[in-house]
Amino acid sequence: MYPCLVWRSLLEARELIKAGTAWHVGDGQSIEVNDHRWLNHPPQFRPGADTNLKVADLIDHRIRQWNRLLLHITFLQSTVEDILRIKLGEEHDRDKVRWKETKNGCFSVKTAYRVALCLNQPENPEHSTAREDKKFWNKMWKLPIPPKVRNFMWRTCSDILPTSANLCRWRVPVASSSTQWQLQEFCPGCSYSTLKKFRVISVYFGCFETFRTICQQHEETVAHVLWECPIARNVWGMVQGQLQKCNSEASNFYILARQLEEKLPKKDLELWAMVSWSIWNARNRFHFEKKQSTPSDILQGVTTLLQEYQRHCRTSTRT
Repeated sequence: MYPCLVWRSLLEARELIKAGTAWHVGDGQSIEVNDHRWLNHPPQFRPGADTNLKVADLIDHRIRQWNRLLLHITFLQSTVEDILRIKLGEEHDRDKVRWKETKNGCFSVKTAYRVALCLNQPENPEHSTAREDKKFWNKMWKLPIPPKVRNFMWRTCSDILPTSANLCRWRVPVASSSTQWQLQEFCPGCSYSTLKKFRVISVYFGCFETFRTICQQHEETVAHVLWECPIARNVWGMVQGQLQKCNSEASNFYILARQLEEKLPKKDLELWAMVSWSIWNARNRFHFEKKQSTPSDILQGVTTLLQEYQRHCRTSTRT
């Protein structure tokens, strides 16, 4: 049995939640002075001070004020000042955990994303790679393409699309044609393309399932399914402009995106994002509905969509 994906995701987010939450002081009974996040900075104790205190021990409950004498005996001056900035509420208020990245204390995905970036960025925020990333994303977010496609590009560059390789890495079982659940990381598109060429051999020997397993040679990563797969290459071969001549190779889709962003003019970059999104949709139609889209259909449909979207944006700007 595989662990529940929801619980695994929550466990993966523990460090992010710890970094983004803080205690709101009520009666102080639930907050350990030294172990819980309740101050802006870690508490600094005086030598020999008792560190096994609860916040409730620091409050004079008769007057609902901080016990200043105990604070000065226990903490250095900087920590005392941090504590005195905290306003105490009513006597029966309970301690609460709040999300400290928003004014109302409620969790939001937007602020959680910012916390995740802070946790993952290098110690020096002005590192050249960080500046290059910012420049790249500023350009991508400003492309005149539908918002859902910009969101799709962020998901591809973050490598969070549910490709077969990612599902296998996340230990998520997928259904094979034998209706049994198993981990499967190969590209169904490659399997389909190869299978069409050798259908006669497969039928003659009566070994469709065996052949299907043999011809699945490529791991279905994001870069593979959107750029390297034979079905994808057939689509890119029909695209006009510099994209048709672009032979960039990369170990992951984000590196590929950075390479193309440097090589392609803005119009080609817009079309590249749209076609990538359309290839992914075609992949899903084949994977879930067993409907094969031709390269010309994939390209023509998304080109029309891009033209209509940009025409609508120009019309809206005039009005």
